Parts: sequence; C-alpha cells; structure tokens
Amino acid sequence: MGIEPIEQGLNLDALIQASYKLLPYAAQRALIALAALPPDPLSFDEQAAAVVSEQQGAALRTTLLTLYERSLLTQPAANERLQLHQRIAEWAHRHGPHDVAAAQARWRAWRLSGDPATQAARAPWLQNQENAKLLLQAWLEACGEAGVNAAQWQRNFDANELRAALFHTVPTLIRFNHGKTIAPSLERVAQFFEWRGDRNAAGIAYLYCGQIAEQQADYAAAEAYGERALGLLQAADKKQGQATALDLLGRVAQIQGNYDAAEPLLHEALVLTEEVLGAEHPLTVASLNHLALLYEDQGKYDAALPFAKRALVIRKHVLGAEHIETATSLNNLAELHRKQGNYAAALPLYERALAIHERVLGAEHPDTAVSLANLAELYHSQGNYAAALPL
Repeated sequence: MGIEPIEQGLNLDALIQASYKLLPYAAQRALIALAALPPDPLSFDEQAAAVVSEQQGAALRTTLLTLYERSLLTQPAANERLQLHQRIAEWAHRHGPHDVAAAQARWRAWRLSGDPATQAARAPWLQNQENAKLLLQAWLEACGEAGVNAAQWQRNFDANELRAALFHTVPTLIRFNHGKTIAPSLERVAQFFEWRGDRNAAGIAYLYCGQIAEQQADYAAAEAYGERALGLLQAADKKQGQATALDLLGRVAQIQGNYDAAEPLLHEALVLTEEVLGAEHPLTVASLNHLALLYEDQGKYDAALPFAKRALVIRKHVLGAEHIETATSLNNLAELHRKQGNYAAALPLYERALAIHERVLGAEHPDTAVSLANLAELYHSQGNYAAALPL
C-alpha cells in the first residue's frame, strides 16, 4: 500500500486498517506508538523509535523495515531517518488513543529526564540537527503557544514539564540556531516562573533570552536579560547560573568595547564556575578562553597567555592530546605567540594543531583549512614565502 493510494482512496481508514491487520503484532504495536512522534514533514531516527515503541536492536530494525516495506513509513532522503505519514498518524490516534498517549508519556519522560544515565544516553542524540527539530516542536507544545498570560498558563499547563523542557531542551535549540523561533515563548516562560516564585527557573529562562539576544547582536537586550537573570539567580543562591549570567554580561560588555566593565565580570564568572564545577570542567575552560580573548582584544598578550596555557593543559589532561578541542587550544595559544612576534613558540603549536585536524577530521575539512591558513600566515609573517606558498 503506497502513500498516494492512501491520499486518493475513498475510505482511508479502511485502507489503513486493512494494512494494519496484516502486520505482525510487534509491527502493529510499533505503528501505533510511532504516532507519538511528530509526523511528516518531520522525521525520526532509531533512537526515538526505540523510546516510544519499547523495542530495541535487531527486533526494532525488523519492525521498522516491515513498516517501510508496507509503505506505512517513508524514508525522505538517503539516510536512516523515517517519517510517518500524517494521515496514518491521525488514524493511529483514533484507533489506539490510550496506546498513543502511553507512548507520548514515554517520549516525554525520556526527552525531559534529569536522570544522569538517561542524560548520558540522550547526549549523542542531541547532537543531530534533525532531532533538534523534534525538540523544537516539543518545546512549543510544552510552553503552550496559545497561552497569553501567566494566569492562563497556571490553569492549563504542567509547570513541572515546562521546567524540565526549559532545562533539558532549550540549550540544544539555541545551539542549533532555533533561538529566534523560541524567543517569544521563552520570555513568556520566564514571566510565568517569575510569577510562580520559581526564581531559579525564571533566572535561567531570562539567561537563555539573553544568550539569544547576544546571538542576534541585540546587545542592549542581552544586557537587560543578563542583569535580570543575575538578580534572580543570586536571590535563588544558584552559583552556577550566576556564573553563566556574569559570563554573558562580561562578553556583551567586551563586544561593545567596554573592557573595564567586562574584566571583573569575567573574572568573577571564572571564580564561581571553578568553585561549583571544578578546575577541569568544560565551562571552566570556556571561562579561561573568554578571559584570554578579552586581553587579546586589548593587545594585552602577556595577560592573555596564562589563561590560554591553562585551557590547553586542562584539555590535554581531560580530553587527550589528540582531541579536536585540544587542537583549538593549540591554535589559540599559537595565535597569541604569533601576535607577540614569538614565531618560534607559535610554529610547533600550529603544526600540532594541523596534524590533529588532518588526522581526526581529514585533509578536506574546513577546520583543517583554517589550520593550514594559520600556518601559512605565520610563515608569511616570518617572510618565509617559500614555505607559505604550498599551503
């Protein structure tokens, strides 16, 4: 049964029902469960299918293949993602509403869980931009685009689900450039939690609003959101959130050339981050890099070097000498040496960064091209045009 006949048939439910009855039991259960995921035009992967269907491994792959061969699922491109046709999803909601609701509950629990084991399993899934589209729809549903004021939200929405979505969904959406889409609802979420007296959630929501405004180069708004977030997070005594708000305010001040204001903010952010998360946490490294960049922007290379060196040491120790982020730190440190005119110190750092990029990413990757350009620029600065030319 193909998709076109379903759309053109006189009795769509009867056609779908007939195909459904011919399926093995496991495929029947999976088809109903998959209606918990957003249908065409969005797609899903095996991980999402496993969550809603409660099937795993080879058994799940056999089920998905069966549904695909019966044209109950489609594959929109030459990849492993699948789609459920909108009309089939609608039929499943009518045919097995309780089973769909149970699958939706499993999907929601997995997506929003703060359990460390679930978070670790979910982390690779969150790296896929197509999965971010599923999260975007889930966020808009969770925050309730129909809500217009806090009182209405209080009556109609699950605050616990909304809070979980705020903490576990929004960072991924911002990373994949969905900030502009979620900004209006995110500000309403901040107002909602402020109205409820949840200072931590309200502060985090305003902080995300500030990060989105920074991405959009609206620095006045970013500063206003950051200050509001900082006040709420200080009142809630949430030091990690305070550190992130201070870092945001410091970066915004730096971007606008207000270095005197940026410096104490970024230093305080580093102190708090290290206190809460430890000396080797990735956010500590980020704070070190932000301070190094602050001093680099001012031409204070001697002041920048200790922060860049410490960031490199941490990344080598935590991630390994061959990690791609270690290569980034090597490039950062080399750039500082180059700007100081210390070409002898910069050269081996650029060369090591290039070797890592070529080995890990390949010769044709854009980051490898950047490493080559950095090395060529160094040779050019030295007047070593013969070495620069082949690069």
